[in-house]
Amino acid sequence: MASRGILKKDSTSFQKLSLEDIHSIESGVSNYKYIHISSLNARIYETIWELDVYLKGNNPSGHSMTMRIEFWKAGWHILKKHLWAGTGTGDVKQAFRDQYQTDHSKLDPRWQLRGHNQYLAIAIAFGLPGLLYFLASLVYPLLKDKMYRNYFYSLFWIIVVISFLTEDTLESQAGVTFYALFNALFLFAMPPILSQTEPLKDKQPGTAVFLPKQGA
Repeated sequence: MASRGILKKDSTSFQKLSLEDIHSIESGVSNYKYIHISSLNARIYETIWELDVYLKGNNPSGHSMTMRIEFWKAGWHILKKHLWAGTGTGDVKQAFRDQYQTDHSKLDPRWQLRGHNQYLAIAIAFGLPGLLYFLASLVYPLLKDKMYRNYFYSLFWIIVVISFLTEDTLESQAGVTFYALFNALFLFAMPPILSQTEPLKDKQPGTAVFLPKQGA
């Protein structure tokens, strides 16, 4: 109702709603503009609205994008205090609690969470040296073993490094299992996929190789 400019929530205002509006409300649609646009456009509109509300100094609680900005701000402040040695893995949660208090964050206490960024989480826990080691562990198999030539590993790698930007992927059991299982599967269980023109003399004896079939 507010999205249509109907400020009063009384019976008279309710009668101004169409049947389509009522069905949308029952389905959890909070803005009439979301009814006739794609889900992607609706999400873009919602993100812009969240940022506008946040930049005006309002409480970001409950809004995924602007809450992450608060998470990252708090995480960055923590990192600057513990740049080289980190806080240690056991003190990250408490460090965030203390930082939210120091920053006088408008986030409700139940939304005062960790950084929602795996790179930031590693840096806070282990410092800058730990972050560099973590990044090296991600890139090393891709370059040293030339796994960028493997379509499946490359796709998996891209999904993982992007997910690290907005989630603490490795801070949950599901995330650790996903990464460990598929990383090990693609690195050790799958044979390399080579082009037909690549020489085989450098390959270890017994290594299986997939070659594309000759065209008819």
